[in-house]
Amino acid sequence: MTEYLRIVLIHILFLDFYVLHETGKMHVMDGLDDNQFKCMFRVDRQTFHEILDSISPIMVERNAVKASNSSGSPITSKTRLAVMLGWLAGASHIDLCFCWGISIGTFYNKDRGPIWPTIEAINLAFDIGLPLHDASQLDELAKGFYYHSGDILDGCVITVDGLAAHPQQPYDYKVWKEDYRF
Repeated sequence: MTEYLRIVLIHILFLDFYVLHETGKMHVMDGLDDNQFKCMFRVDRQTFHEILDSISPIMVERNAVKASNSSGSPITSKTRLAVMLGWLAGASHIDLCFCWGISIGTFYNKDRGPIWPTIEAINLAFDIGLPLHDASQLDELAKGFYYHSGDILDGCVITVDGLAAHPQQPYDYKVWKEDYRF
């Protein structure tokens, strides 16, 4: 074995041992200060745990034996929530897979991956009050957005909180004076 290959193998084994075993992903996550935690997951630690407590009973238990044979252990609900929130916050799926020890092929899987089953559990656990199955109420919401935006947002029924899309002052000063929240 060449010296270079030996060094590469040592680095890979050390990295695997250090990231997955010595520090532990959850230990590192729990060790983040509050500002880092909120920046990373876009929720504070208390909210994270409230979400986790609400979705954990809903999350479908995976085949632990199969998961252990495949990757060493099943993906816990806490890991699924952390990965999903990180992904929604803009993290790369490749980076998340590397950091959390999830295979890239599993990441977007609708049954086994960390994203869609977690989103489905959140949808079941929380009622956000959006009348998804009532077209007339959705039309009323869209009309409200259309009116308050000065006839700009047509067909919109919900907006983001400003973390991903930075609100800007409208071009029409009259609209801005009438509704300063826009």
